[in-house]
Amino acid sequence: MIFLLNNKPVDALALIVHRSAEQKIGRMWVKKLREYSLLCWSFCACVCSNVTADKVIPRQLFEVPIQAVVGKRVIARETLSALRADVTAGLYGGTSVSTTHDILPSRDRRMRLSRTLRAEDETPRKPKGSKT
Repeated sequence: MIFLLNNKPVDALALIVHRSAEQKIGRMWVKKLREYSLLCWSFCACVCSNVTADKVIPRQLFEVPIQAVVGKRVIARETLSALRADVTAGLYGGTSVSTTHDILPSRDRRMRLSRTLRAEDETPRKPKGSKT
């Protein structure tokens, strides 16, 4: 059983599991990884300043899927929610135009960031206009 974080295999979490127990163990591990990373991240960020969040899955500005895979079959899947900034905090009492004016660029930045992270895995392409 292999675990995928953001669709990339993590060799350190690979397990050898009997076929009869793969469903149960896969779901349990994925659930624990998600709960532990959310719990530790909020604990480290809010309560303790001397505890670092190095050993957990960091929250990103986009959703991070955690999957347990056996062969080509996905046994279990959980998603770490995106870390979002409260961009509407200072906009209460204003018009909807100013709210959308601030929200839309934030959404576009998140989409652009997730596209660039997905593009890192792909092979580099030739720039436009090159003749070679």
